[in-house]
Amino acid sequence: MKSVLVAALVLLWPLLVATQSPATFESPAMKRVLILHQELPSRPFRARFNAAFVEAMRADAALPLDIYEEALESDRLSSAEDTRLITDYLRNKFADRQIDVIVVVGVRALTFARQHRAMFGSPAIVAVVSPLDYFNNADDYVTGLQGGLWAEGTVDLALALRPDTRHVFVVDGTHNNNGELQAEIERQFKHRRDLELVYLRDLALTDLLTRIANIPPQS
Repeated sequence: MKSVLVAALVLLWPLLVATQSPATFESPAMKRVLILHQELPSRPFRARFNAAFVEAMRADAALPLDIYEEALESDRLSSAEDTRLITDYLRNKFADRQIDVIVVVGVRALTFARQHRAMFGSPAIVAVVSPLDYFNNADDYVTGLQGGLWAEGTVDLALALRPDTRHVFVVDGTHNNNGELQAEIERQFKHRRDLELVYLRDLALTDLLTRIANIPPQS
């Protein structure tokens, strides 16, 4: 968490300074930062990220900051009508509050920020996302951190503990599952010819228990 936060701040700070006009350096104007999450408030990472981010940003008083936090809650609110209501809410809230930098956490939050950037005042975007290849356009003022190698690390640890492993089972079941997690894990497994990946997604509980009960050895 700490290394991710430090890297995000390194990317964010020059963007805030760049939006400060030379004439106002003696008396810096208030800068507005919007943290836009895709996850629910109950997710542990979100609370830890917010607390650490706000503390780190306010530790340097060089620029006065007004930090906002919003969430799409895309796991819960996923219909077209939900998206319209969220968009209208954010448009009205920030109609008179031009944002200088949007910090987005998650792919869906990044997609939303790109699509609706104009309603926030067309700010630069700093993103914390998992999958690779989300910052290919050098002209869209989007930068950030990308990784998505956590699944490989988990498998490497499992192999270190149980080197005879030949089958990896993933159990994935959420409300309005859009398949992003499955696509990312399958991408990371492409080069692992010595392992079989079995993805159990959105199965009924009875079916899932049956499949788990019949998992073969070396799994």
